[in-house]
Amino acid sequence: MNERIRELVKQAGGHFSTHNLMSNPVQHRESIELWDKNIEKFAELIVKECLDKVNEAVYARESPVAITPDSDVRNRMNIQTVANNLKNTIAGKEKMLADMNENCGYASTGQVMAHNATVEFLKINLTELQRILQDVEQCAKQASDDSWITNPDRMGGCYSEDEMRNEGCSKQAETSTAVGAEFVVDKLFTHEGCTVYRFRDGGNKRYYTNCQGSKLGVRAVARTVPAIWRLINVSCTHTRETSRWVEDDDWYPSHGGPTGYWEYDSVSTTVDIDLHRYICTQCGEVMYYSVAARASDGKFRPMATYQDWRPLGEFHMEEGRMGKKTAQEMCEAAAKQLGLKMENYRCVRTVAEAYGVPDETVFNDVKFEKELREQAKKEQRKAESRASNEARRLANLAKNVGQSRIS
Repeated sequence: MNERIRELVKQAGGHFSTHNLMSNPVQHRESIELWDKNIEKFAELIVKECLDKVNEAVYARESPVAITPDSDVRNRMNIQTVANNLKNTIAGKEKMLADMNENCGYASTGQVMAHNATVEFLKINLTELQRILQDVEQCAKQASDDSWITNPDRMGGCYSEDEMRNEGCSKQAETSTAVGAEFVVDKLFTHEGCTVYRFRDGGNKRYYTNCQGSKLGVRAVARTVPAIWRLINVSCTHTRETSRWVEDDDWYPSHGGPTGYWEYDSVSTTVDIDLHRYICTQCGEVMYYSVAARASDGKFRPMATYQDWRPLGEFHMEEGRMGKKTAQEMCEAAAKQLGLKMENYRCVRTVAEAYGVPDETVFNDVKFEKELREQAKKEQRKAESRASNEARRLANLAKNVGQSRIS
């Protein structure tokens, strides 16, 4: 059994004997019973690790502040390693099963009964492991499929409330009058026949729903969506194809020149910026693009684009705080990623109010993420309770079967 699998089983509190199953069938029946008790916990660990790797792969591919260009490759390999480990484990169990069926020459009726019970345990094991393997392989597929990120399969356009109901999804937002009374609906990804949609109103507030059918439920959304929403935020699907964007030369001169006034951390400072407007040639989506120089206090102040370029780093203008990366680190990473000179930066958050650009990218992310985490915890507790009950049921069933056959 692979070391990584051993480690996961150990984390789950399980036990797996590597001794010859034929040497002591009763002992090994007990070993496999212990394994069965923890199979759901083991499954959760495998799926969680897989989803974590997917998130890392997603973030590494799109974020200039991520580790190295080949981190994505490593993450994909890690996911594939988990899948391969599971395949090896399944193959080993299948061989055990075949060996036991081939060598059933026990002297006593009790040993035969113990042998049969062990076979049943192995069959249950194999079924569970095959199910886990399907989840892991789905994760590996998603992590290596760029279309999952760039989302060319998005539903697109604006959908009315009735149209959303027709899609089989419950209403998740109220209409906004900011840009018409319509919803923008994006199909984020599909897992096990369940599609996760994002609804945005005209003010760009985001809502998520997990339509019927997902076995992983809210936990999958909680682990997966945060990585996706860094990448997909506006209705235009051509965000990263810069050749599709053209500058609106008529817009800039009417907005007062290159000096903007911006309050940051409750301190007012003047920032030299150069703000431009671009239009997507495919759908007409507007993007505001800014480059920022040093502020009057000598520190970098990242201005921003209409797009929510979260991969460049966590930055919450409305709270006057940043995430793990400083403004300078984010700007340097952005400049390197985009091939810009160090004096010019494509930056992170909302456009300067001084330019009269409507702020349509301010979200209450912190509150939303907190609610999502709390919901995920509730779902996890329910799942753990169900897994525990199922494990007890299987253990009791196996115990009763073994006792009844031996007696």
